[in-house]
Amino acid sequence: MRDATTAPIVVATAFLHPFVPEFKLVGHMTPAVGGRREIESDVAALLEQKRIRYVRRSQRTGEKIAGSVLLLDTIGELSALYALADVAFVGGSLVPRGGHNILEPARYGAAIVVGEHTENFRDIIELFRRQNAVKVTNPSNVEKDLFALMADESGRLTLGELGAEVLQTQTGSTERTLSALAELLR
Repeated sequence: MRDATTAPIVVATAFLHPFVPEFKLVGHMTPAVGGRREIESDVAALLEQKRIRYVRRSQRTGEKIAGSVLLLDTIGELSALYALADVAFVGGSLVPRGGHNILEPARYGAAIVVGEHTENFRDIIELFRRQNAVKVTNPSNVEKDLFALMADESGRLTLGELGAEVLQTQTGSTERTLSALAELLR
């Protein structure tokens, strides 16, 4: 995670669905939007309609993007972007789509926000909820909750640290399984 005193807050927003409420973007935040390629045009159209400056990742030529939206229109880069994120809104969860995996942003200590529809990852979400390591929101409150996290550096850092700690408790399962299988085969 970057030093929050010297850089703008980065919000990585994954898998926006075309029907979620748009967020009001402000100059001290550098949002990065990634997800399904089939909705990229919808997101770009929304940004243009709202006159929000954005840069498509595939067309970026090295210009500074602070205060703009970075629209990830390339494959496989969202995970790496989480390393720069202060906050990660992991989408597909504000509407009944089942949500997406929160482990990647947790790995990097980003504060994680999801909607209420996380059926595809219910066990891991429940584990994070029990440890207060994820913020669950809804369409009516998502904007307010994101801005509250951006304004609360201590709360944001704590949420990110808790997520990273919860993830750490879940590592090593492959080794444990292989050891158990080796014992059974003896």
